[in-house]
Amino acid sequence: MHASRTRSSRAGGRRAVLTVALIGANRNAWGYLLETVADEHTLDRAEGKAAYYMAGGTPPGVWVGTGLTDLGLPEGADVAEGHLVALFGEGVHPITGATLGRRFNTPTPLEERIRARIQAAAADPVNRDLSREEFQQLGDRIRQEETENPVPQSVAGFEFVFSPPKSVSAWWVLADPQHKHRIRAAHLIRSIRSTPIGDASARASHAPRVERGGS
Repeated sequence: MHASRTRSSRAGGRRAVLTVALIGANRNAWGYLLETVADEHTLDRAEGKAAYYMAGGTPPGVWVGTGLTDLGLPEGADVAEGHLVALFGEGVHPITGATLGRRFNTPTPLEERIRARIQAAAADPVNRDLSREEFQQLGDRIRQEETENPVPQSVAGFEFVFSPPKSVSAWWVLADPQHKHRIRAAHLIRSIRSTPIGDASARASHAPRVERGGS
């Protein structure tokens, strides 16, 4: 699950874009956060447009927000893979491993569910006399059913993507490695201070306990 919503705002006469997306608890939904992280030195060595348009990923994530004191993490520290797996994959405290609210509902990925049902259908004696074409049609129906009736899953978090004004991007292309670091840091700090992320960390950092019938 990765539904997104985009908004734009002006800061200092320049337009910045903020995209907000829901991140499901299934690793298929948040695993890209690990897979797309690039080595900082890779960005330092890149030059000109190649660095901006062809970088092999994104800088390592860092911890920010008002809840860091409770987590026992310093602001600005890199997010370790184990921390990310604990929070998004297991719904537990990234340091102590303590459970945070209800256990995540992480259903089997779509393709695995389809494959399991097709394998079960192939082993069922009822389908033994089906022709190749008939079994293909059965497989198509299974895929359609699973696609049209997704299994609900927990929301592990919300992703805020801040896109800087084009002028900042152009400046980054022309900058030397030292200034590239400063531009990235300034963009992160300004994004946090000039957007609802501070309010979100104060109001939305919780794990709800919802029972039958709501609550």
